[in-house]
Amino acid sequence: MAYVTESTKAYGNPLHELTWTIGKGTIVEPIEQVIPPEPPLLPPTLLKVTSFDSFDYQAIGFKFDILALVINGSPPSYASNGSKIHHHRLSKCNRNQNAYQNALQPNSTLLLKQQLKKPTKLTLWEEFIDLYGNKLLKHLKELQDFPVILARKVVKPKSSSGLSNRFGTTIQIDPPYPQAIELKTWSNEIKPLLSTYITKSTTATGSLLFVPFEEHIGQIFHVQAQLLISNETQRFCVLLCSDCKQIFPRNWSQRRFYCTTCHRSTHLTPRCQFEVTIQDGTGSTTAMISDKIGGALLSLTVADIHEIRCIKKQLLPLIPVQHKLLGKTFTIQIKKLFAKHKDASSAKLFIMSITEEDIASNLALPLTAPTTPESSKRKLKQIMTKED
Repeated sequence: MAYVTESTKAYGNPLHELTWTIGKGTIVEPIEQVIPPEPPLLPPTLLKVTSFDSFDYQAIGFKFDILALVINGSPPSYASNGSKIHHHRLSKCNRNQNAYQNALQPNSTLLLKQQLKKPTKLTLWEEFIDLYGNKLLKHLKELQDFPVILARKVVKPKSSSGLSNRFGTTIQIDPPYPQAIELKTWSNEIKPLLSTYITKSTTATGSLLFVPFEEHIGQIFHVQAQLLISNETQRFCVLLCSDCKQIFPRNWSQRRFYCTTCHRSTHLTPRCQFEVTIQDGTGSTTAMISDKIGGALLSLTVADIHEIRCIKKQLLPLIPVQHKLLGKTFTIQIKKLFAKHKDASSAKLFIMSITEEDIASNLALPLTAPTTPESSKRKLKQIMTKED
């Protein structure tokens, strides 16, 4: 039994003329076959969700709705954070304050993604693991599918980053909204890259690493161009969290540092990273080069670079490097990251490998670039155009 009333029009225009109210005494049964057959209902279109880039403006504990793509997840584990325990659970168990601080509560974490937004995590607690978490992990691990979820009444917790479920939270998998279908279509287009991201963001124990999505998702090109280090005063290295590898734009310090991404006290470690200029007959642009490729180009270790630039605050000896690069052409493998805006000027280029062309060189460059047919090589002008 259900109650049918006219929709109230006191506060605006309702979506429908009549409103159905289902109470606790209502019995709902599925109908296997409708006689005569009726056309299916139109898919819903009205959807109001919160964008990831507005989380900083949400009040702690305020409930809101999100629509996102699940790109990774961790199996259930136990957390010993007393503030995570639901108060209604504690009142039923009648636990004292000491037990409250030492209680263990099962949780599972999902990594979520919206187009052109940084990933965030959603932590599911207790019964929500069986209701939703295990189903979503099955989609990722067994079905090799990246589901879209509509999570209603999630909150930004006070004691941790990301999002969390609360009493009343519901999660709908692959909802029939046009926005969800668009997000699903996008995930199918970059599915091989998303599979690579799962490997990059999963540790050997199965837990999650909060890896920046933009470092692994992008377009890859090969160009034949010259290299030049035009900015000799740059730092040539960045500082990373030793656990989650998050980059921090700060000065070097030997003191331990509390990382707000992985929520632990750790040291910052240096990584070689700097900017180079690449140019060919069509023009020039800048790109980032890092790790072993950058160290081989400079003929210096990360420790040497860090000692000279960050500790002694001196310039690197770049004259020999510039002489070795002068007048030489290289096959350069470049990854163009997805820009947040369609304007190509906001795109970022990262050099993945370098191979010298034609003449053998004594420069210690990693020969990791695969053999590339001429038809797949691009010009810099093509890579930096808006149509690309």
